Amino acid sequence: MMIRDEREEGDFVFSFVTSLFVENFSVKVSLRYNIN
Repeated sequence: MMIRDEREEGDFVFSFVTSLFVENFSVKVSLRYNIN
């Protein structure tokens, strides 16, 4: 494994978690609007 900058890895993890959260949030919102 290559040793990378911690900040770079943190940014990757942050962007990954953010994308998952946004995807989950958009799915919940669309489901709510479809039900109502």
